[in-house]
Formats: sequence, C-alpha cells, structure tokens
Amino acid sequence: MSDRSLAFNRDWLNSQPREKQAGLLLGAYQERAKLKQEWLAHVIGASTQTLYQWESGKVALPSHKAGLLVQHLQLSDDEAVNFMLLADSAITTNVGKAWLEKQIKQKNWEAVSFPAFDAEWLNAQRQEKRAGLMLRAGRHRKSMSQEELGTLLGSTREAENGWEMGRHVPVNKVGSIIQQLSFSEAEAETFVKLASPAVAKADEQWLHEKLQPDKAAVLDFPALDDAWLNTQRVGARAGLLLRAYREQAHVILDEVAHATGTTKSAVHKWETGDERIPAHKMGTICGMLALNDQEAEKLIFKAHPELLQTTRLDWVRDKIAQKNWQHINHPALDAGWLNKQPVQMKAGMLLRAHRENGNMTQAMLSAVLGLDRDIIGDIERGGRHVSPKRLERLTTALKLTPEEKTYFLEVAEESAHAHHMSKVQTSLGATVTGQQARELSGVETHTRRR
Repeated sequence: MSDRSLAFNRDWLNSQPREKQAGLLLGAYQERAKLKQEWLAHVIGASTQTLYQWESGKVALPSHKAGLLVQHLQLSDDEAVNFMLLADSAITTNVGKAWLEKQIKQKNWEAVSFPAFDAEWLNAQRQEKRAGLMLRAGRHRKSMSQEELGTLLGSTREAENGWEMGRHVPVNKVGSIIQQLSFSEAEAETFVKLASPAVAKADEQWLHEKLQPDKAAVLDFPALDDAWLNTQRVGARAGLLLRAYREQAHVILDEVAHATGTTKSAVHKWETGDERIPAHKMGTICGMLALNDQEAEKLIFKAHPELLQTTRLDWVRDKIAQKNWQHINHPALDAGWLNKQPVQMKAGMLLRAHRENGNMTQAMLSAVLGLDRDIIGDIERGGRHVSPKRLERLTTALKLTPEEKTYFLEVAEESAHAHHMSKVQTSLGATVTGQQARELSGVETHTRRR
C-alpha cells in the first residue's frame, strides 16, 4: 500500500488534522484513478504546485475546488458525498445531507461546487448572509481573489471579505458585481433582490433590461436613470439623486456635511428623503460634487421645483454655466434677480440670503439683536420691515462689507416705503403698485451686477 493509499484507511485518516483530511484523500483518489497532476490541475483551473499542496495537506482544499474535483476522480456517490463533507462540512448547513446526496446523484456539479447559486440551498441560509454567499460563489467561479475583484470594483480586500461574511453589500456596487462576475439574468435578479431590494421593486420590464451584463452598471446608480427615478416617491427623488452623484464622485457623507456646514446625520436625512435639501445648500453641493450643467440643473429642480415659479429657467442655467454657486444658494444676492421680486419682500429676502450665507440661524441673529425669533422670520417673509434704529445693528451682525451694507440699506428703505404705501392703499382702498410706491417714496431702484 502506497503512502497515499493510507487515506483510504478511515482510522488513519481520522487521526490526521481535520483541515488536511480532504487533501490527503484527494491524493489517494488521484493515484487510484491514475490521473496526472498536470491534467487534473488544468481541468479545475489550478496550478500543479497548488494541487500538490492540497494533496500533501500543507494547504486546506477549498470547497469550491472540491466540487470541481469530484467530477473527474471517478468516485462513487457515497465517496463523493464523504469527500465534499471533508472539504466543506458547512455545505449541508440548514439543508441537511440529503440535499448534497441529491445533487451528487443528479450529477449537478454546479450546485455542488457553488451551492449559493442553488435556490433551495440559498433560501435555507440566513437572510443577511445570502448576498455575500452569492458574491463569494461568483468570485470563486471566476477564479478571482478578493484582491482582484476589489481592484475591479474600486474597493479593498477587507471590504470584500466583509461583504462575503454577511456585511451589507453597498448598493452602488451591485451592478458592477453582476457585470464583473458575469451573473446570468436569473442570478442577477436574485442578487439584486437580496442586495438592493429598493432597486428590485422597479418596473419589471426596466429591471430585466438592466439585468443584462452589458447594462448592469446602471444598477449601481439607478437614480441617474430617469425611468427608475420617476417611479420613486416624489419627496425622495432629490435625495436619491444626491446620493448617486455623491457616490459616483467617491465623496463621503462627512465631506458633504463639512462643505455645507451641517452634520452627517442631516445629509443622510436629505438622501433618504426624510428632510428636504435646503435651497441655500444647493449651489455648494453642485460645486463640491463637480456636477456638469445638466446634472446640476436636474438636482436643483428635483429638490426645489418651486424655483421655476420665482426664478426664470434661463437665469438658473446662466448661473450654473458661470458656476456661480453663491447666487444659486442665495438668488437674492443677485441684484438683477432681487429687483424682479415684490418690493415689500426684497429686504426680507436679502436679509435671509446674508444670514444663511453667513451660516447664521434665525435664533442666533435674534439673540444678537435682542428680538424674538418670530420677528426675524416675519421680516424675512416680508410681513414687516426693519425699523431704522435696528438697521445699523443688523448690518453689523451680518458682517456686511461697506458695499453690501449700502445696498442693503437702500433695499430696506425701499421695502419700508412699500410697506407704508401698502398701509395707505389699505386705508384708501386704492391700488398702489410697487413702482408707484417707489415713485411716491422717492426711492430709486438700484440695479447692479454683483
């Protein structure tokens, strides 16, 4: 009896370290079948050196290679079952030995080698682990290491390993994984349902079209596809689009939070649609994510469609083309835009623009001025004007430049006269237009480029 044949002795085999037993039995089966190492290594996609290391017990035999080997070692069904159990005792977890016996009897070597692609086996595993198990099976089937797949996906070996062990597979990697691992349409559909259930709920025809390997990359950022985005809740669309642009630019939540002067939690709420993206943050977001003109316009109007009612589309497009993100954040800082707004509201609009541009809340400003917060809000909405005695303190609190201060005082005076003439109009029951108010008050409209 050769040294290799000792592995057929159950007592001897059981006396060897558990992790070496499958490899030692492999060597015995290879010798019995009179198969050359070079040929056997070739048909299973391994090197002769690797095969030797398995047979000598120096390296543990991977379970997915054991499944490939049983096809060529001329084993009986019982031998194949025992060999697989030595190579991977977890293969029968939650499904029982009967599942393995059935696959081997039916010569279903794909299921034996890569059980995660078998629906019965996969559905018996823990829900949170299923996507990772499919990912691992797909990687093994392509003979890829974690490092190789990580490089293709723009991730790390550590991240890859975490996904395979049951951590959540990032939604923005789903399409690329399908593409790189050449999943079939049925495999891709199962994987999307496990890793990205929100995407899987899309229109069935749209989803099946995108499951093709050459189109699957769209699944990484479905929000960039109008057909998918328009099926989502209206209030969530801008956030979904923001997340897609952010992830596509490889920008993390903390970076957006820092640039916009807010918190990571707040940005997360914007992206989930739990909170609306503030209008005065839109320009900053577009700028930091380096959005092109079309992307910026799409995000701005998805987040604030009402801007089309107060701002002409050509004005927005002009500011986007100029990359004038400050005016996108605060249109009232553009004199041309401000002079087209109702006269009574202009001072309040300009006040709010300067306050937000200086990252001041209404509470902060009211504390400085010794006013109730509701009064600040009322002024900004155009419900009341700023009294002359508070104007100086207000411009100081807002830290306006001399030019900004001069213009603000002019606008405030104009709005104050408009408020006065509004009261006159109410008293007289007559209609006084904004232009008449300016003429009656003797205040000229100051239009300038800023």
